[in-house]
Parts: sequence; C-alpha cells; structure tokens
Amino acid sequence: MDIQIVLTKAVETRQGNKPKFDEGHVIMSLFYISQLQPVGRILLMKKTGLSEASIKTLLKRLRELNLIQTDLVGGNTLTEQGNKIVSCIKNISTIKDVTLKSLGWNSSMLIVRGGAELLKEISVLHLRDEIIRLGAEKILVCVYTEEGKIEIPPKTEEMSLRGLLDEIKENCNNCGPNDLIIFLVPNEEHLGYLTLTFILKVLKKC
Repeated sequence: MDIQIVLTKAVETRQGNKPKFDEGHVIMSLFYISQLQPVGRILLMKKTGLSEASIKTLLKRLRELNLIQTDLVGGNTLTEQGNKIVSCIKNISTIKDVTLKSLGWNSSMLIVRGGAELLKEISVLHLRDEIIRLGAEKILVCVYTEEGKIEIPPKTEEMSLRGLLDEIKENCNNCGPNDLIIFLVPNEEHLGYLTLTFILKVLKKC
C-alpha cells in the first residue's frame, strides 16, 4: 500500500462525518509512533495537538490500514507496513527548525531529496499558492544544484542575495544535488508535514 492510498483512506469522510484531522496529522502520528513506540494515546494527543476523539479515530483508521497495532497495556507500535512507509518518507525528506537571520524568519526547513523535479511538474508560483492554501504565511523555495550551489527560482540574483544564499548553504549540510528546499513560516511541525504530503502526491513517492 502506498502513501497516496493511506492518506486518502485515513482522512476520508464516512457516514457524512469528516474527521477533524488531515493528511499532515497522519504522517505526524506515524512518525511519533515510530520514534516513541510503544506509545499511548495521551502522549500522541499532546504531540499532534489533536483531541482525544480525533486521535482515537485516527488510530482506529491506522489499524484498519494495517499500519499500526495496539496493545491495551503497552500502547501503539508500527507494523511492518507502517515501518516501510515511515522509512520511505524519512529516506527522502527532512524537517528541522531553522532561523534565517537574513530574513528575520523563525522557520521550518523542509528538504526533499531529488525534489527539484517537482518544479518540472508545477511552477514555483503554483507551489507557493498551494502551500499558502495549507496555512503558510511566508515561503521560500530553493534548489540545491548539481554544482552544489543554492538557487532561488525562477531567477537567483546572486549579488543581492549573497548573505541569504550563504546562510541557506550553512543549514544545508545534509543536502544533495537536485534537492528541493522549502522554508515555511510559521514554524509549525504540522505545516511542514502537510506541505510534505502535497509534494509526495505530486511526485508520487512512497
């Protein structure tokens, strides 16, 4: 089962009731279960910001999709299928907190390995519009080139942006050729995962 099917089924409306969580919460929950397993419902509520009713529903759906298993005493753990999905996403993406002093931004930095190909499918403007729709207030889209340089498409004015480009490069010690780098404000973990789900859909990854 790939991530597209998981996300669609996990957040689908049932019997006229739309769940009060989204695709970003699904990925967040899987990641937290991976990090903390076995983990109980209460801790997942705190980590994801979801209500008890919502986390119950989400965990039930993850069990139905055979992504987690629940022990009434020990808590929730990933199944083999759940581990495969989390491993795939971890292999192609990283989200971390970064302060861009040049811009005065406290931001989330999302790195998608090989993700620059996304810009062949959609324009930077379209990508920005989609991320704003997801809740971002400020966005900076960058590409790590094959030459090891930082570019800000559609055109990079290296002279005027030198300080910013150097700062991005300093925070990009685990970047590689053709990686897509997106800085998001506000710096909210959920927004980072929600943005990642959109990119995974377009690139058809995992």
